[in-house]
Formats: sequence, structure tokens, C-alpha cells
Amino acid sequence: MFKYEDIKKIAIIFNRGTVCFDMTKTEQDVLKQAFPQAEICVDVDQEHMMERMPDADALFVFPLMPVGKYVAQDKNIKWVHSLLAGYDHLLIPEILENDDIVLTNTSGIHGKPISEYVLAMILGRLKSLSYMEKQQKNHIWMQPWLEEIEGKTVAVLGVGNIGKEVARKCKAVGFRVLGYKRTAEELDYVDRIYTEPSELPELLAQSDFVVSTMPASPATRKMMGRD
Repeated sequence: MFKYEDIKKIAIIFNRGTVCFDMTKTEQDVLKQAFPQAEICVDVDQEHMMERMPDADALFVFPLMPVGKYVAQDKNIKWVHSLLAGYDHLLIPEILENDDIVLTNTSGIHGKPISEYVLAMILGRLKSLSYMEKQQKNHIWMQPWLEEIEGKTVAVLGVGNIGKEVARKCKAVGFRVLGYKRTAEELDYVDRIYTEPSELPELLAQSDFVVSTMPASPATRKMMGRD
């Protein structure tokens, strides 16, 4: 395990071509306050980073960014961190087979923004917002069929940090909410929790909307099939 003072160089691979936002100077300044002893380098891909900072102690990376070549050539690297909660893109031999590398992820901060996005998509579907926007662009003024929340059920698969916030918001606006997680838990904003994979057909058969917030892992891969 590395020590705080061991982090002297931080490489951040953040490709603006795959996201519509940037890592601002203010955010870099916050990181600099946390690691005043460290030099920080931000670049768009591993090839550039290998040239600019080939010997970083820590690598922060956005999902979808390949980093295997960088990690393999950087002999100083002690810490690889995913800038989002997901880290399955970092489960690569260059990291997993190196016992000196600590792998971490950014967990616990995504419940609010993702739950707001989920609720917006559900309401947009019920109120035909996408359809009306297309009609508006074509100057067609036909009233679409609009549905209400009352009587609708939302299933949340994976009632963890993000799933709980999704469930809470859905319940607050009037949905019936069902949840699926490995261990039973009583939540005021979930009408029923299912814990067994064999119960999924029953859960799904009742649901108008299904929200999966389960982590990508061998246990969850292909859990949702044609049936």
C-alpha cells in the first residue's frame, strides 16, 4: 500500500471526445490542494501521456479510455483510480497482475444526478416529450397520447447507492416501486424487495419501467436475457 506522501506525480487521462464536459482548472486546483506535493498532468490519451509523464505514481482515468500500455510501461505507478463508479474497464491484466497497484473508484456521489436523469427519461416517455419535440420541428400539431404516473410500477435492479436514490425519487412522485438486491432490506420508499434471481420473472412482469443500477460483474452479466 502506498503512502500519501508517495504520490509525487498524478496523470489524468480525460478524453474530451468521449464526454461533453471538461476537467476545469478549478477542479484541478481542488486536487492540487489535496496533493500539494504532486505534479498534475491532464491529457486526452495514453500515447500523449506516455510522452508527457511516463513515470506517474497515480493514474486517474475516465471510462472507455484504454490505459494498458501506459500502466505496463510506467514502473512507478502505485494507484489507478476510475473517475466514475464503474471500474470494469480497468480489470485488465496490466493492473490485476501487478500486486503493487491499488485500484479504486469514485463511489457514492452519483445517486442524485443519475436518479434525476432516470426520472426525467421515465417522465419524458409517459408524456411523449421526444415525440412532441419531433412533431414540433416538423410543424405538426397533433396531440399525442399522454399517460399518468398513477398505477405505474418502476423496478429498480440493484438497490444500492444509486438505486436507492432512484427508488426514493420515483416513490416521491407517485410510482409503485419494486426493488431487487442480494440482501433483504426494509425501505420506506420501496414497496417490496426481491432477493432471489428466480424471482426476477415475477418482478419484471409487474413493472412498466425497469432501471438497472447493478454493477458490471460476472454475477450480473447476462442476467437480463430474451425471456
